[in-house]
Amino acid sequence: MAFLLQHPGQIISREQLMDQVWGVDAEVTPNTVDATVKLLRKKIDDPFPDKVIHSVRGLGYRLSLEE
Repeated sequence: MAFLLQHPGQIISREQLMDQVWGVDAEVTPNTVDATVKLLRKKIDDPFPDKVIHSVRGLGYRLSLEE
């Protein structure tokens, strides 16, 4: 979440998240990123009507902090 918060509005690819969050040498798969984002959505987006974590098909994820 911290990495997304540092780049609001930008599309962040799964590869960028894997490198920045887990490290370049970590054995993390894109499915791990998807599962982690799913957990973040459950905690951050589900309780509220306005969603802040958006999937950008084929590109990655974007954090939208617009009011």
